[in-house]
Amino acid sequence: MIAAVSPRIAEYRAVLQEHLPHLRDIPVGDLDQHIRWHIAVGCFSSVRHDGKIIAVGLYRRVRDVSEAERDRWAHRRDGRIVWIDQLAAPGCVLGHMLWHFLSREGLEEPFTHFAGHRMRRDQRVTCLPATTVERILLPR
Repeated sequence: MIAAVSPRIAEYRAVLQEHLPHLRDIPVGDLDQHIRWHIAVGCFSSVRHDGKIIAVGLYRRVRDVSEAERDRWAHRRDGRIVWIDQLAAPGCVLGHMLWHFLSREGLEEPFTHFAGHRMRRDQRVTCLPATTVERILLPR
């Protein structure tokens, strides 16, 4: 028996695939499992506008960049790095998503950096201090 996919998971998947074309090559079941896991551990964010999901973020906390790259399921509540696995958002919403990560995660355990692969730059890892992201996002 094949488990039915919830309409919401399908909607999240559609947004991810729309903004991140490389995800279209991943089997649907694997991508859905990835989304469900992030929701289950509380490392998921989405933005809805006019009743439609327009942005999805999947992230997790890790001790260091090598841990995130070694194990795609690594997640530690006390991790000092917020590793962004997938961030699919139109430019106008990107800042809102990062601000959500910053405020939500900062309330639980302090963290020092945001990190993740930059899909448009040859998969190069970018790691920014959280203070830099705060400075970019906070109004002056």
